[in-house]
Amino acid sequence: MNRLSMKSAQAGVSMVEVLIAVLVLAVGALGFAGVQVVAMQKSEDANYRSAAMLIAQDAVERIQANAAEIADYRNGTAIVTPSSAPAQTCGNGCDVVDLDLAQLAWAANQTLPNGLIKIDSCDFNGLTCVVLNWGERDGAVNSIDACTSGAGVNLAEDANCLVMEFAR
Repeated sequence: MNRLSMKSAQAGVSMVEVLIAVLVLAVGALGFAGVQVVAMQKSEDANYRSAAMLIAQDAVERIQANAAEIADYRNGTAIVTPSSAPAQTCGNGCDVVDLDLAQLAWAANQTLPNGLIKIDSCDFNGLTCVVLNWGERDGAVNSIDACTSGAGVNLAEDANCLVMEFAR
């Protein structure tokens, strides 16, 4: 008789067991959601870095195609935030360097969030640097000038910089 009463007492699942199972499932789902958010952020960052690399490569190719004017490219006037798309061709009296800089600045601004480009001499090795910077502007910490210094390239994990060095 004792055996029969134990069977009837264990006939179903108790509410406590159900709540514990739901809690374990919820913790697992939250962990999975957190991993998904981080993966999406890293994927977006990788897309921005790829776009910045293509813009920097375009800048280097433009400079090499017009190598006699490298000093004009490196004079620091490439930090431009254009309000409209620049001309696509250069007519009479047009300066090719100014057109290239305007097109590169426009591409950086349109492709990257708050994107900027700077072409200048590298302070740390004397080569030419194409520097791109994007993202939130929080003072000097994440500015285009903070991407490089006399000590080298900013390697901080939260820096949104791409620096391409090249020699001609």
